Amino acid sequence: MEDIPLPRRLGNFFILAGLLLVILFTLSYAGQSAQPLFLLGGGAALWIGYRLRRKTAPPPTSNRFRLLRQMREKARQRRAQRQSPPPKAERPR
Repeated sequence: MEDIPLPRRLGNFFILAGLLLVILFTLSYAGQSAQPLFLLGGGAALWIGYRLRRKTAPPPTSNRFRLLRQMREKARQRRAQRQSPPPKAERPR
């Protein structure tokens, strides 16, 4: 967890907090006592979280699914070879 930059972590927190506030607004609206500050706070938190996450570089790709990626790439190559028409042989004149 140490390799994740702080702005990205804060962005994740604000996005989750914003979603929670929007859910609370929805529940309060369903209970006939709508609290518009939940919606306003949720929207602000979502916006702040998005802005913080947008500034950071994307995380590096992991090697967890390296074998699956290699197998999928080989299957694509075999499929492309099968679907491409064989080269036309020229007739001698």
